[in-house]
Amino acid sequence: MFDAEFKRYAEIVDVLFYYGFGSLLLEDLSPGYEKLEIQKRLHPDVYDLPPYVRFRMAIEDLGATFVKFGQILSTRRETFPIELCHELEKLQDKVPPLPFEAVKDTIESVCGPIESAFATFDSEAFAAASISQVHRAVLHDGSAVAIKVKRPGIREQVAVDLPLLETLAELIEIIIPNVKPYNPRGIVSEFVTQIYQELNFVHEGTNADRLNTNFSSNPKVRAPKIYWEYSGSTVLTMEFVEGFRIDNVEAMQMYGINPTSLAVAGFQAYLQMVFIDGFFHSDPHPGNVMFTPDGTLIFIDFGMVGLLRQERRIHFIKLLLSIVDMDVENVCDAFRAFGMNIPTSEKFLDELNYVLQVNAATDVRAMDFGSLMDSLLELMQEYEIQVPSSLMQVLKVIWMVYDVAITLDPAFNFRKEVQPYLTKMMENEILTLQNVKNFPHLLFTIATTIADLPRNITSVMQNVSSGKFTFTIKSPELQALSTAISHATDRMVMGLLIGALVVGSSLALNSPYLSTNETFSWFAGAIYVIAVTFGIMLLLKAIME
Repeated sequence: MFDAEFKRYAEIVDVLFYYGFGSLLLEDLSPGYEKLEIQKRLHPDVYDLPPYVRFRMAIEDLGATFVKFGQILSTRRETFPIELCHELEKLQDKVPPLPFEAVKDTIESVCGPIESAFATFDSEAFAAASISQVHRAVLHDGSAVAIKVKRPGIREQVAVDLPLLETLAELIEIIIPNVKPYNPRGIVSEFVTQIYQELNFVHEGTNADRLNTNFSSNPKVRAPKIYWEYSGSTVLTMEFVEGFRIDNVEAMQMYGINPTSLAVAGFQAYLQMVFIDGFFHSDPHPGNVMFTPDGTLIFIDFGMVGLLRQERRIHFIKLLLSIVDMDVENVCDAFRAFGMNIPTSEKFLDELNYVLQVNAATDVRAMDFGSLMDSLLELMQEYEIQVPSSLMQVLKVIWMVYDVAITLDPAFNFRKEVQPYLTKMMENEILTLQNVKNFPHLLFTIATTIADLPRNITSVMQNVSSGKFTFTIKSPELQALSTAISHATDRMVMGLLIGALVVGSSLALNSPYLSTNETFSWFAGAIYVIAVTFGIMLLLKAIME
């Protein structure tokens, strides 16, 4: 294992020097090197290429793990320059397929002998990527299937690459301190979790089944059927779907499909995934979304999915509504709900308002959501505001879906599609089943808070009297508010005391022991009458005011 790691590290170093990025290490570790001397180490074949292009080519040469990581980086527009992200979007996860003999044992370990499991099997792969390749076959019942098989040794290669990638992230933070706020190690840590899930095809198949369940009432949106009897962690057998990439407008016209209708259907499907289901396909580039000749949307490749808690969904709805309404204050509040440190300076608020207004919808054009997101993330970078990965994941997905929609329909109106949908969701949120289920818990919390109020007030008063903290209210409005709160607290405490006396005296009057003791009975009865009288007086006073 050590030899494999050392050999792989040497390969990485060679590639970095070839494309001119070894200079970062040399400048830090060997200060005696002159800049000119470092530049000479850059290979003549790539000497004249821009840095971002060389960076993308270096990642491609480093293989599967780094290509996958580069694809993740391309989505982090809140962290990296937009130009770099655009260049990384060109990363192609396509490699020549392995010979059938190299994957046959893997397939048969899950499906059994090829001749027994399948009526026909195409030994030549029709698609290949760095992690897997796909073969076409037909089951004995006549079902056409696509068999996705993991490349042998890929898990071992990833296991070697990931620690090296983590080490590189640590070195970058040391060598270039300015990038530390962008949390390179955190980005790599997220990637580690994600790629190991992607290497287990059971996760992908389960995700496809979940989407089909969520869209069971909408036959026009689905994922391929999974054949679990021929699937496992290294092999995934799914329905073979005859269809076209979502950006193939010519094929839509050939089959009489309205591109605008398909754009709206896809956008609405993603709104349901994100804001209703809280489970969404998180890599919706055109190669992962297909349509069939009858206009059905097919989502494929579920290695990457996003999950969103219900309370987070509400924050996202508020954020998007605030953006389309160009409400600067509510946009800032929504960002703060995600834990972001948003400046309060007039300069920042003015710049944010400018970004919203410039990209806003008007009577003559639709909102340019893509341009708005570019400008918004540039503003975040300018003020060094970190955007949580969960927020960026959802914005990225909506952004990618918007780009596809614009490809299908250049006049696609983001605001027109999203505003009524999200407004209706906000109206219905209060009446959700989950909130109804939580109502008893809410009542319990309120009752507990009221019961603890006297003890909390006593604690506060003890702190005040002991000099642990002091404050002075000079504003008349605040003084009036303080007085009102004090009166309300007095009444609440009085009400609790009266209630306790009524309940206590009632129990005493009904106690077998006290009922035989005339003195205690009279005493308990007097307390009961007094408590009820004070309760009625307190109620009347509250009504009169």
